[in-house]
Amino acid sequence: MPTARTVTVTATATATATATATATATATATI
Repeated sequence: MPTARTVTVTATATATATATATATATATATI
């Protein structure tokens, strides 16, 4: 079972990746 720290780091990385992908998609669509 993963530790709380691992879960937090994973969740943060996932959220960051999602935000980056969304921003990129938005920028591309805007251009």
